[in-house]
Amino acid sequence: MANKISFSEKTKDEIINYQWTDKQINILLYSFIRTNGKIEGDKLILKTTLKRHLPIFEKWFENTYDVTVKVKESKTLVHIIVEDKDFINKFTSQLGNIELEDIKNIGAYTAGAFVGKGWISNSDSKFYHFEIRIKTIDHSLDLIEAFDAVGIKTITLFKDGWYYTYIKKSLLIADALKLMNATSSLLEFEDQRIQRDFISNMTKLDSIEPYNQFKISVASQRQIKAIEKIFKTNKVLLFTEEQKQLFELRVSNPHLSLNDLSIVYLEKYQKQLSKSTVNNWLAKTEELSK
Repeated sequence: MANKISFSEKTKDEIINYQWTDKQINILLYSFIRTNGKIEGDKLILKTTLKRHLPIFEKWFENTYDVTVKVKESKTLVHIIVEDKDFINKFTSQLGNIELEDIKNIGAYTAGAFVGKGWISNSDSKFYHFEIRIKTIDHSLDLIEAFDAVGIKTITLFKDGWYYTYIKKSLLIADALKLMNATSSLLEFEDQRIQRDFISNMTKLDSIEPYNQFKISVASQRQIKAIEKIFKTNKVLLFTEEQKQLFELRVSNPHLSLNDLSIVYLEKYQKQLSKSTVNNWLAKTEELSK
């Protein structure tokens, strides 16, 4: 049985297979090289785990830069090597000069960086995390600026020689997936997020209900104690017949909330009492009992 690929790999697959325009492929490939490439003399060396997409990378290099790549494969990695002095000169002179004049180009730029050194937590994970790892400060700043231009606020942390630009908020991660044209990944991410939020809210409600019942019980016992104390004294004469009826209902229904008490009173005596009225009458018994 084939190993299940991660959500990160699935997202990168979708990005690579998207129908980008020639200009967007140029921007995406430029960002991918800048993120993942290492220039050694007259060689550019890229390392990637995306072996299955090697034909696409080769086509992109040929169409964009008119160069042929050499390939070395290991068990887990593919080394893409470009030995072309003119290409190296052209690429290095282009660094930082790509104009991202519209959102589609920004999407291609961020997509190339993500394909190069990006990672996203699995869609069914208990936490949200999206990050792109960058080696140089200049490239890191360009990436931050690209996300910021479309309203996606990121956080960048320098650690172990790398600049980690990451997103923790689920809605912003969804925006990043949409920006990179990873539509299927976006739908899967949003579906899991909605399910997770629903379960989380239900869990909170399950926790709140026992707490509310506890509060009702404590208040009810305090009210019943006050009512019983008053009914043993002549202070009971201070209350109307309607109030005495309510007190009797409270004693016989210690589990009911104030709102439920008003409903039961209406059903039995055909008279509407507001929640605040019920609360005030019961509060009065507590005051007098003291």
